[in-house]
Amino acid sequence: MIVRTGSIEKFEYGSDEYVKDVRRFSWDLIRALVDKKISIIGVDCSGLRPTGKEHHEADQFCADHGIFVVENLVNLAELQKQNQSFIVNTYPMNLEGYTGIPSRVIAEI
Repeated sequence: MIVRTGSIEKFEYGSDEYVKDVRRFSWDLIRALVDKKISIIGVDCSGLRPTGKEHHEADQFCADHGIFVVENLVNLAELQKQNQSFIVNTYPMNLEGYTGIPSRVIAEI
């Protein structure tokens, strides 16, 4: 599942505004997605929940249920314009000094 919030289009990546943007998933929505047994949640914002404890808890909750959360996606507007089905491939990169798993994400239309 890929969700375009518009956050990365509205705010500069990494800025305080981007990190503090209020477009967040509710816990009810996160639990509903877990119940649907999806395998990936991709978002164009800094995370499912606010930074800090809630961010980590949401990511861990998803991971505990086999869901990979991919944050900070770009070019979702272009993908949406295609109005077609697509396949998303993720390629984790072995980089040091990151709190998550940096990945190259490619959509195949």
